[in-house]
Amino acid sequence: MRKKRCVILLLAMAVCVSATAFGDDDAMPIKIRLPWIHQAQYAGVYVAQEQGFFAQRGLTNVEILQGGPNIRPVDLVSGGSEQFSITGSVPFFRAYNEQRPIKIVATLDQTYAFCYFARKDYNITSPADFKGRRVGHKIMHEHNLRTLLASAGLTLEDVELVPVPPGMSMFLLDNPKKVVPIWPGHAADEPQFAEERDIAVNYFFPEDFDGIPRIGNLLFTSQMFEAEHPESVAHVVAAIIEGWYWAFEHEDEAVTMTMQYMMSTSDDDRRHQLNMLRKMKEFMLVEHYGKKIGWSEQARWQEALDQFLKETPDAAFTLDDILTNRYVEGYYE
Repeated sequence: MRKKRCVILLLAMAVCVSATAFGDDDAMPIKIRLPWIHQAQYAGVYVAQEQGFFAQRGLTNVEILQGGPNIRPVDLVSGGSEQFSITGSVPFFRAYNEQRPIKIVATLDQTYAFCYFARKDYNITSPADFKGRRVGHKIMHEHNLRTLLASAGLTLEDVELVPVPPGMSMFLLDNPKKVVPIWPGHAADEPQFAEERDIAVNYFFPEDFDGIPRIGNLLFTSQMFEAEHPESVAHVVAAIIEGWYWAFEHEDEAVTMTMQYMMSTSDDDRRHQLNMLRKMKEFMLVEHYGKKIGWSEQARWQEALDQFLKETPDAAFTLDDILTNRYVEGYYE
């Protein structure tokens, strides 16, 4: 009996040690809300789940949810019903200024991937060529369009704004009177869709024209969740970073995982997702930043915040209020 009690005691101690290694909340439900529908722009998150990188760190109850046009992830995360999501710097600044208690824990894109792109067969080679043209319009990216136009001495009144519908049919039209030859989108997605159909495009990245940093694909959580569960935050950040490195080393397998989430077996979809993943590498593995996925470059972030504060007189917060590099630093250490 004494030997049996010793065995039971040793097993109980092992369970306690295991729980301590992963934190006391490893079985907690963790929901990661993507900002848009399932696609290879988020391949690293799928890989972290399917390759067991979350589970290896004790996170056994992770759910990945897609976004959409009528879903506001920042409200879900700041309200506590979900734990993580991804957005861009400007939407984040706005949300924080609207009293959403959220915190940036990793920067996935080291350079900004949003752009306007134009069909080469319409001889649109600079923002000056936008004049008199039909331009696809997304209100959330209007500030980027204004930047491009201002660089050529133009305003919104100098172009014809066409609200962007789902899909890119208006950009792909052969009819010169109806086509919208200038379109907004993520450089790893919509322009690739056009080029896959043998429509060559020119890219226009707003930062190239005003020098003001814009930052996309930042991972954030709520300040409350970070304060209460720092170990879980560290594990989520590490698993996603590891997922991205694995995805870039195993492109075909990562695309297969992405396609499972998309519930698609289409060869066209697969080709597009592979092109998207390869393009994402340009924005995430940047030599200037040591190819460190997740790293939040303080100087770049400070420039982006300074511009927002300049344009938003009622805003009053610092970089330390909204961003921490501790979890990414922990991963690389």
